[in-house]
Amino acid sequence: MNKSSFILILLFISATFSIDVLQYCTDSDRDKNCNGEPILAVCGWYDSEVDCVSYPCAARFSSVCAACKLSYVEKVTLGRCPSPEQ
Repeated sequence: MNKSSFILILLFISATFSIDVLQYCTDSDRDKNCNGEPILAVCGWYDSEVDCVSYPCAARFSSVCAACKLSYVEKVTLGRCPSPEQ
């Protein structure tokens, strides 16, 4: 199974079963080369070291790889980040 097929299956499963966490970032994720990664809108959630002033404590990224490259991103969820509460 190639990477694109895996992503499509993951999208189907997440839409069907509402998966919250797509992936927790690991040290090996931070060293990956992101060239050739499929573009997939994800929300990268910051760890407790980041001092957030409002919800969500997260940012939108173009791929899991791009989000996990940053040391302060703890986990990634599929799709856009939630809108700030008003």
